[in-house]
Amino acid sequence: MSSDITSDTADGIATEIDPDETVELLQDVVRIPSPFFEEEAVAAYIFDWLDQRDLNPEYHAVSEPAITGFEGNNVVARLEGSDPDAPTVLLNGHMDTVQHVDGWEEDPCSGRIEDGKLYGQGACDMKGGLASLLVAFETLSKRDLRGDVILTAVVDEEGPFGLGTDAMIRDGLTDDCDLAVVTEPAPTITQQTIENPAIVLGARGRFLYEVTVTGTAAHGSQPDIGVNAALDAARLAAAFEGMELGQHPKLGSGSVCLLSIEGGGEPLSVPDRCEMEIDRHVVPGETTES
Repeated sequence: MSSDITSDTADGIATEIDPDETVELLQDVVRIPSPFFEEEAVAAYIFDWLDQRDLNPEYHAVSEPAITGFEGNNVVARLEGSDPDAPTVLLNGHMDTVQHVDGWEEDPCSGRIEDGKLYGQGACDMKGGLASLLVAFETLSKRDLRGDVILTAVVDEEGPFGLGTDAMIRDGLTDDCDLAVVTEPAPTITQQTIENPAIVLGARGRFLYEVTVTGTAAHGSQPDIGVNAALDAARLAAAFEGMELGQHPKLGSGSVCLLSIEGGGEPLSVPDRCEMEIDRHVVPGETTES
């Protein structure tokens, strides 16, 4: 297959895909609970799905013992092309969802279909995209490809650390990739109101900071004797509003958001400790100094 995909080629590939099979696959993965750090069952399902189609999946170990104690596996498969100089394409999607919360009026993993929509935890973000990658990967396996295609189903995208994709990059699995297609729902990563489905050309990067402000405890009736960590943390949080943030012509601006703040000590005591969690989204050109 040429590296230049024509509309006729794309249409031909699309006609080989069975929509009902894709929906059934999506239902299956939605019905497997997989909040971040709990992806073992869905990873096993995806591994078996690929293996049953002779697509030679492998587990890629992900380990982070220092902070989370997490041990898990990405699922990786590769189609080899005929031309070593042709581009290599990465197909990437995450297997995890956010944590389940109270308030659902039905089983959050029901996979129910109504009025052309499938409902369930992670159906949109992003098991729908992951199912589409799996079916596309299987379809491409039946074609004569010039370049390689790598499929990666990763753990812990929704968690605070992005361990799955990070491990893949650190271990060199993406070193020879020329292009990445990530089927994350685009409206969630843009700073504009756009309709889904949509194709976007990139997304901002993200850092998560956990900041501890320390002070000096004192009796609450004598605050001038102590150093109030909660007040200092509040001043720091207020200063975020005046930060100069990076700008990018396509990705918009960087952002900073105080996600949580918690402080206090003994009753009627000046807080000697306050903890904050801060989200920082960045655009190309921003540095640690800026």
